[in-house]
Amino acid sequence: MAYGFARWIEKQAQYNHTPNILFAARDGYTLKRVFDTFPNTDFSTAYVYALRFLNRICRLDYNKQSLEQALAVITHFTQKSPTLAKQTPRAFSSAQQAQAFIQDHFDIISAMAQQELNNYRQYILLHTPREGQVGIVDSVTYSFSAQKLIETCIGKDKVCGYYWSVLPSGMSDAHHFEHFLPMSDHIEDHRSFTHHWDFMEFLFTAPQPPIKNITADGHPIHAASIPTQEQDRIKAYQKLSDGCVYFASEVRRIFGTHDIFLFNTFCLNWVNWFLLHPNKQDTQEMAHIFHASDTSHREYVPLFSYHPTLAEIFKNPKQYISFTKQAYWKTPFQFVLTHLLSPVSVEKLNGTKWGICFFPRARKQYARLGISFGKKWYGLSWGRRKD
Repeated sequence: MAYGFARWIEKQAQYNHTPNILFAARDGYTLKRVFDTFPNTDFSTAYVYALRFLNRICRLDYNKQSLEQALAVITHFTQKSPTLAKQTPRAFSSAQQAQAFIQDHFDIISAMAQQELNNYRQYILLHTPREGQVGIVDSVTYSFSAQKLIETCIGKDKVCGYYWSVLPSGMSDAHHFEHFLPMSDHIEDHRSFTHHWDFMEFLFTAPQPPIKNITADGHPIHAASIPTQEQDRIKAYQKLSDGCVYFASEVRRIFGTHDIFLFNTFCLNWVNWFLLHPNKQDTQEMAHIFHASDTSHREYVPLFSYHPTLAEIFKNPKQYISFTKQAYWKTPFQFVLTHLLSPVSVEKLNGTKWGICFFPRARKQYARLGISFGKKWYGLSWGRRKD
């Protein structure tokens, strides 16, 4: 998957005359390592940090209706300004109150944001030494936060995004980008994002914990404590990443300068087959891997399979049922238990659409039927609800 995606990036960057390629952390870690095995000296590559948080504090680009995001901005700048800290209330009860505070102190905050942007611009310029276009590589995007940050630093007309796929939005047309697989407005669309996108996020990550911020000289700042699940993921991922690089190196050794591509549909079908047909070793090994299911990286759930001991089951049966429902690969007992507990899902898709799904937690969807009456639509499906 990494090899096919990286070769496509190389091809598109050559076509677009893009000599500077920035691989965004953390998704770009292994992609850069694989890309650097190609016998091509036309590019300067770098692994850079372009976090959503940086977009918020450098460009003040955040969701004004989100109390969490507004508080992140306020907290960051009050830590840098004693004057602002003295004027900051102990607590904010709503996003509107937090936004009003930002507006009331906009002169102070915007000046500090401009300084943050100036520092970040120098960081990016250090990693784009060649004249010409700049490519920013990421797995998937909706808001183009990383690309917007790079565009602000060096100019929108000089930046092109290279993505696995893109979730279209009102701002999609405002940016220059290419996508390896077709655009889709649903992250669970297996024709673009595979049957289990969480696995793709595991493939395109880095052997490092989540990044909270970066220092003035471009080094990552991590959380003070790293959960055990995250430590296990990091340890396993280093082996996986090294295996990706070994594979790419072997392709180069065997085939030399011949073009060897793994096309998008082949990669997609390959990983979807793996997801639907794991062997015993796959389920056993992946039972050790948990991933954070929330943006704050506090709630860890099984990435694929869940094989607790009997003692763990009796100690926390509620967790066993919750994790069993969320496990993508289930034992026969877990499969039966899940469908007994969740046999039917009824959803109101919008004001005029209703859907009823039988066995919604199956691994794939087996059949579906839709009927429309004027503006109203009713659907029945058997199998995976997210499809």
